[in-house]
Amino acid sequence: MDPNIPASQEENNTPQTGVPTPIPPVNPNPQPEPIIMPPPQPVAPIVSEVGTTDQPPAPSIPPTPQAPPEPVKKSSPVFVIALILLLIAIAALGGYVLWTKYLNKSSTKVAPTPIAIESPSPTPDPTAGWKTYVNTKYFYSLKYPNDYKVGINGMDREGLNLETLDSLVIYLPDSERVIENFAISLISTNPININELIQKHIDKVTKPQLTEASKASLEKDMGSSIVDPTIQEPLQQITVGGLPAYAYVIKSNFVDDGGAEYVVPIQTRKYIWLTRNKDVFLISYTDSAPTNNILSTFKFNDTPSSSSSSPSASPVAR
Repeated sequence: MDPNIPASQEENNTPQTGVPTPIPPVNPNPQPEPIIMPPPQPVAPIVSEVGTTDQPPAPSIPPTPQAPPEPVKKSSPVFVIALILLLIAIAALGGYVLWTKYLNKSSTKVAPTPIAIESPSPTPDPTAGWKTYVNTKYFYSLKYPNDYKVGINGMDREGLNLETLDSLVIYLPDSERVIENFAISLISTNPININELIQKHIDKVTKPQLTEASKASLEKDMGSSIVDPTIQEPLQQITVGGLPAYAYVIKSNFVDDGGAEYVVPIQTRKYIWLTRNKDVFLISYTDSAPTNNILSTFKFNDTPSSSSSSPSASPVAR
């Protein structure tokens, strides 16, 4: 009987046959069976999670105390409104810039901005305060500067009735000579051919017949040279005092104003021919601002009983 096996197990292991099992002899001095130990298994070293087994465990760190959350400050209503307005202004500006760019790209023609035109102020009358001359014989009038004088051939004559003159000169006194003047002369009361009158006058002031001796004498008296006359503006039709007229401009030393002929230092002079009731008048004046303003005031004061005739002049050959 094996001492290491319980009796009950041996009993259970006995074959259930009819043949009796021989009983082996019992050893009076039984020897214990040697116990076979399993070979030792290698054991993996235990590694610490923090470090090696040789390092000491890390000291525990106490938790950092957390400061309590600061209370949320409420924004001022004024600041909020100002911020909203600023955002609206930025959005509006951005929208305007984008819209302007869109219009510039999409539109091919931009309507011009209307410009307000101010009505011009009235021009002051340069003849305001001037003297007035009235001719009661030929029914015309004009205004002239206060420092000018009315006479014949640039001279004042006592006892002369200035209101009935056939030829007069309105002039600016200048020491010895009449340099600037405005002349009106009655040329004819019943002209046969006004073209001939005009042509003869142009020839007289542009083609003077002078000898060298007379020319030298005139230059000495004037203190200036005599030059060849030139026509600055050819014959053309204009309107003077509401009547048709014909005019031309000549630059010359020689003057023929219809009432007198004389020599002056070189000057530019305008000649105007007009008729009224068969009366032919020649107006001539040095080309300047005062004399042009005198012409602007010239007018006839009555209504003629018969229809006015005007010169039928053609361009004069030069």
